[in-house]
Amino acid sequence: MRVQIRRASESDLPALVEAFGHREYFRTHLAKQDEGRGMLLVAFNDRRPVGHVYVWLGPPEEPDLRKGLDDVRLLTRLEVARPYRGRGIGTELVRAAEDVIGRVGSWVALGVSPEEGHLHAFYERLGYRLWREELLATWREVYHRDGRVERIPDLCRVFVKRVRRANGTP
Repeated sequence: MRVQIRRASESDLPALVEAFGHREYFRTHLAKQDEGRGMLLVAFNDRRPVGHVYVWLGPPEEPDLRKGLDDVRLLTRLEVARPYRGRGIGTELVRAAEDVIGRVGSWVALGVSPEEGHLHAFYERLGYRLWREELLATWREVYHRDGRVERIPDLCRVFVKRVRRANGTP
């Protein structure tokens, strides 16, 4: 299956909400993108959104991550619509996010909840390695249907990968 991956725009909001729900999440992250704080990448199949990932372009909020990895950016909330899973779309989204990060940073990091152990093999196959054994204290945003956004403490395993800078240097 061929998909087109591109930066989301405000005009994509209705289709994103139809495909994935989470109106407030997409509105918030499109606004962050407009402020230059990140980039929302979307995979389209015949103009229909089938996956997305958000690339956080600022320094991480977690002090341990900022101190432990120089020049790191974050890959967050990778999602592929259920009927399209297992077709390589997640891999393509991760690769596109790495290309974006390579323009501004040297490392990409992502968090995986301990309950999502099945994702470890996916990220390891893409060249990610466990950063450290201990879980990292982070925050997770929960977007409620009434528009409220709740930040709750979360623990995750952090995976990292060194990416090639856009100029070709590691």
